[in-house]
Amino acid sequence: MFCTSCGKNLGGKQAKFCDNCGTAVSASAKNEKVRVAASGSTIESPKGPRKTPKWLGELRSKLKSIPVRVKVLSLSSVAAIAATFTILAFVPGAFAPLTAGQIPKFDEVVSADVQSEVAKGLCSGLRASLPDESQLAEFDSRIDQINAVGGDARNMLAFSNTTSWMVGSDEPGAISRTVDSNAIAGLKKILDNPPIWGIDDSNREMIAKAWLSDFTEVLLDECGLADDVNSIKAEVSEYQRVLNEAIRVAESAPWYPRGFFTVYGDDDELAFKWTDKPSDCYSCYEWTAIVVSRDGCSSTYVEGNIETSGGSLVDWSNDTTGSLRPGQRANLAFQSYVDGYGTLTFLITEFSCN
Repeated sequence: MFCTSCGKNLGGKQAKFCDNCGTAVSASAKNEKVRVAASGSTIESPKGPRKTPKWLGELRSKLKSIPVRVKVLSLSSVAAIAATFTILAFVPGAFAPLTAGQIPKFDEVVSADVQSEVAKGLCSGLRASLPDESQLAEFDSRIDQINAVGGDARNMLAFSNTTSWMVGSDEPGAISRTVDSNAIAGLKKILDNPPIWGIDDSNREMIAKAWLSDFTEVLLDECGLADDVNSIKAEVSEYQRVLNEAIRVAESAPWYPRGFFTVYGDDDELAFKWTDKPSDCYSCYEWTAIVVSRDGCSSTYVEGNIETSGGSLVDWSNDTTGSLRPGQRANLAFQSYVDGYGTLTFLITEFSCN
C-alpha cells in the first residue's frame, strides 16, 4: 500500500496514518488494485500522485537556476535581418570591391576631423620640400642668362651645351610631384584603415587617385601653404616657359657648324664649306672646300660641273675622302686645266656619304 498524498510505501495493511506526511489511510485505499493486462498479475497501488524522488527534484532545481542564453528570434526580427541584407546588396562595396564608377565623394566618407588630423601631420615635411628663396633667385638668374644669349639658334645651341640645367629640367613638375607625394602619403594613412566597404589592395590606388585633388586642397589649407605654393608655382612656371623656348631655339639650329651648307637639305649627312686656300696647281683652275660628316662615313664623294659665267659646261671634276668619324672634317680640291674661258664656276652635282 502507498500513501494517497505523498506516495510513500505505508509498510503494511494495518497502517492508519502515513509515516511520511501523516495523511490518514482510507479503507478503499487499502483494497484498491491495479491490474496489469500484459502480465496478468496484480499490484497494490494508490491512485494519488507519485512523490518525486529527492535526487530528481534537486536536479530539476539546478536546471531551472541555469540562465537560458539561446533566444528564439521572432518573425519580425528575421524579417528585419533579411531586409538589411537585401539593402546591403545594393550598397557599393558591401559584398564586392568598389569599381571606378562607385567611388563615393571624399567628404562624404572621411570626416573633417580625420582629414585635418592627417593633413597637419604632413605640414612640416611639405614645407621643407618646397623651393626656398635662394632656389627661386637661381631661377631668376637663369632667365637673365637666357635673355642675354638672344634668339640666334646656333648661339643658343652653343650655350645649352655649356650648361647642365637646360636639358631635362622640370622644376614646376617637380613641385607638383612634391605636393602630390605628400597628399598621397596622407591618403595612404586614411585608406590603411578603410572608412568604407569595398577597399582592398586591388582598388586602393584607384581610390587614392580619385580623392587626390580633394585631399590636396585640405592639405594646403590646413598647413597654411595654399598661397605660398601658388606663388612658387607661378614663378617657376615662368622660368620653365623661358627655358622651354630657349631649348626650342637651340634645337632649331642645324647640325652643321656656322658657315657650312648642305646641298639637299638640313638632313643631309654631309655639310660643305668653300675655302680660299691658294691653288696647288700651275696654270689651272682650282676650287677647295671642307666637308664635315654628321654621323660618320666610310667614304665620301663629291662631283661637280665647271661652267662659264654664261652657264656653258666646259669641264667637270671630283674628289673623295676616306672614312670620316661623326663631326670630322676633310679637305677637298677640284681642278681643271681648260684654257681661254676667263672666270669659271664649280657647281656641285653629286654629294654623297657612304
